[in-house]
Amino acid sequence: MSQSSGTAPRPADRPNPVTAFLARRWLALVLLVLVAVFIGQNRATVSLDLFWLSVRAPQWFVLALVLLVGIIVGWVFKGRQAKASRAAKAAKAQR
Repeated sequence: MSQSSGTAPRPADRPNPVTAFLARRWLALVLLVLVAVFIGQNRATVSLDLFWLSVRAPQWFVLALVLLVGIIVGWVFKGRQAKASRAAKAAKAQR
């Protein structure tokens, strides 16, 4: 008995749900594994001294904090650069 075109797809025609999930989220999964390895390899306690302040924290936490500060600084300067670029384009258009 043959199937008509109006019937439900055969199981072989449907994508495997696990394969579909991995195809959509492979980068996030790879980054998650890298973060887990990074934390596992940087568990030593380090001392962070800035002027009169001294803090002891796990190395992974200090590095993550520095990364977060770098992202915020980059975001702030990117916004300022975009604003300056828009102002320059507006001035050029008025000429």
